[in-house]
Order: sequence, then structure tokens, then C-alpha cells
Amino acid sequence: MSLTVNKITVALFGAAAGGYKPELEAYITAHGEVATVAALLPLAGMDGSSFTDQDFAKSLVTKLTTWLPDDVYSKTVDLVVNYMREHPEKSRAEVAVDMINALESIPSTDPTYGLAADWFRYKVSIADLYTDIFKGSSKDLYNLLQPIVQTISFTDPSLISKIYDYNTEIANSPLAFVASRLTDGRMQKVSNEHIVNINGDIKHDSYVIEKNSVWYVETYGLQKSVDGNVNYLSSYDLIPSHRNDPSVTNLAAYLDQFFVGTTTPGDEAIIVINWTGYLSTTSFIYEYTTNQAALDDIAPDEIRLVGIVNRGDVLMHPGNIV
Repeated sequence: MSLTVNKITVALFGAAAGGYKPELEAYITAHGEVATVAALLPLAGMDGSSFTDQDFAKSLVTKLTTWLPDDVYSKTVDLVVNYMREHPEKSRAEVAVDMINALESIPSTDPTYGLAADWFRYKVSIADLYTDIFKGSSKDLYNLLQPIVQTISFTDPSLISKIYDYNTEIANSPLAFVASRLTDGRMQKVSNEHIVNINGDIKHDSYVIEKNSVWYVETYGLQKSVDGNVNYLSSYDLIPSHRNDPSVTNLAAYLDQFFVGTTTPGDEAIIVINWTGYLSTTSFIYEYTTNQAALDDIAPDEIRLVGIVNRGDVLMHPGNIV
């Protein structure tokens, strides 16, 4: 099974090849896929004399897989380390190539790695779409991450149809999410809808989240904290970690700067982040559920990503969540 440029860059960097594609394709043609991976490992932070086999295995599994439960993640790291010990003749680049091919070959029905394999194949397809169809030419790694990070549907990653095209399929009509699917049946109606732009100076605790409300927050991540310092929220902070961790810690801290949560356990609201960072056409939808502690903060365990919408250039607004 041959490796494409995007398979390699997604595996090592989580990014589309973009403007690097012609250069990398020429390198593969001249030197082969193993030599190409070997040349990229240092850039991916996966090489060096102080980088042990255990370090390498952890880094490879972390980069290559998505949302593995903790026990499966640990066992997979051990499998990679054992594989390296059983095949001392193989370089780290060869091991990486073997692991990429192994993951890609796993069927969707595999009970342990099927979802991780689907995630990898899906991210490669998004990278191909960006690089080939949209003629991605950027050579900035942060920008190359955008097409993949911002178009993944965490609710059903193996189905591209779950990413809604705001401009063609449902333009000028509401996004009709089924309440029981979006919020496990707890939120039954939308009582109030609000629009908030937090790109400028907004006072601490400016807004109070009501039960069954929807908040459409426009932001590119600029955050002026209470002490006057300027911090930034990145698109990576808007999604859970690669492993089975549903929390979005930095996003919760960001929202807590501006919002006061409800104090009744079980109260729900929807928070839509209209992300306007570099070239973004994506909105992230979160379910906010007050926890049993019933404090008025916005805590990581109270925020859950439930959907991602490719909205195009038109921001989501009142009436889109019904």
C-alpha cells in the first residue's frame, strides 16, 4: 500500500500538504516514501538522540489516531514499542510507514480501531479535497491545519454528509437539529436567542446564560482578560483532545471570562461559536449543561461539542437552531 503526500502529512502533522505537495511528491519520486518520512520526522518533533522509543511510540500513536480510549491508547503505544524491539533492523521512519499502512487497512467494523481508522481516512480525504480541488497553496503549517481541524464532525466522523453546507443545501432555511439527538432529550425548546461579538472589549461576566437559550458567539479568539492582558484562543481549543476526552478546557475558560452560567443543576443552553479565525467558514455547536456543583461559572465538564457546521461566509444567527 503506497503512501500519498497527504497521508504522510496528516499522519505526522495533522495537516494537508497544500503548497508543499509538489515538493514532497518530487522527493518521494526521487527517494521513496521511507526516506520522505525520515526527512520529515525531525520537523514533526519525533527524532533526536534524547527521543526514546517510548517517546516515539507515544508521539506516533498520538498523531496518528483520534479519540482512542485511555486503555486502548496505552496498549497501542506498547504494541508499537514491542514492534520496534522485535524489528531492530527497522528505522523509525520504516516503523511509521508500517503503522500508517496498518491503520489505514483496518476496516470500519473493527471494534477496537475501526473508528480511529475512519478518522484517519476521513482526515486524508479532507486534506485531498483542500489540496486538489480548492488548490490549497499555503505553506504556513497553521493555515494548513485549518481545512482538517475545522471541518471534522465529532458527532459522526465517518460520514461526510453530516457536515452541512450552509451555502447550497440549506441556504436561507433553519438548521433543524433534532432535540433528542443534539442534547440527549433534555432540551425541549428554544426560549431565547442572542448574538454576541466578543472580538473587542467586553466586560467580565457581561452575559447571563438562561435555561433553554441559544447564544451565537462571533469570535476569532481575541481575549482581553480581567488583568488587561491579551490572550488568544486557537481553533485547536474548540475541539476535544485526540483521545476519549470530551472536555474543551481552554474554551470553557474563555467563555467564563464573559458569561455567567445558570445555577440550577441540569439547566441547558446551546452555544454556537461562529469562528472567524483565518479563512474559517466553520461554526462549532456546544451543549452547555449546568453540573451538580451549580456554580455560576462555565466549567470544562459543562461544555460538550455536539456538532460542526460548514456555514460558508454567512454566520449562523437566530433561527438557525430550532
